[in-house]
This record gives sequence, C-alpha cells and structure tokens, in this order.
Amino acid sequence: MKARSRELLDHAIAAMVAAIDVYNKPDFPYRAESFTILALNAWELLLKAKWLVMNKNRLNSLYMREGKGGKRPRYKRT
Repeated sequence: MKARSRELLDHAIAAMVAAIDVYNKPDFPYRAESFTILALNAWELLLKAKWLVMNKNRLNSLYMREGKGGKRPRYKRT
C-alpha cells in the first residue's frame, strides 16, 4: 500500500500533466480556464502531500478540530 503522501503526489503529477495536455490543444474551448483549474488542483495536492510528509503521513493533520468536547463552535467554518 502506498503512503498517503505518495498517492497525493501521483495525483498532483497527473493533474498537472492533464492541465498541460488541455492547454496544448488549440481547438479546446475554455482551455485557459480548464488549465487554470487543473493546475491549481495540482498545486493543492502537492501542498497536501508535502504537509503529510512533514506530519508523518497522519491524515488528521489536514483537518481542523471543532470545539472542545465535540461541541460545535458558534460560527460555521468554511
């Protein structure tokens, strides 16, 4: 089984390759917008992979905990 960080890294590479592939197609409608979305997704996945490497592949390090004792905070987090 692959480490979570390696899996995210593989997905980041695939997303960036897809972004470049879309951008290189001259007749693809909305190619700049599609490239931007895929490239941003690749960077997000790369950042998460690096974060997991720094935090020993603990997936819960990516998530924020809500208030103490399971109580919900007054404000909704987005």
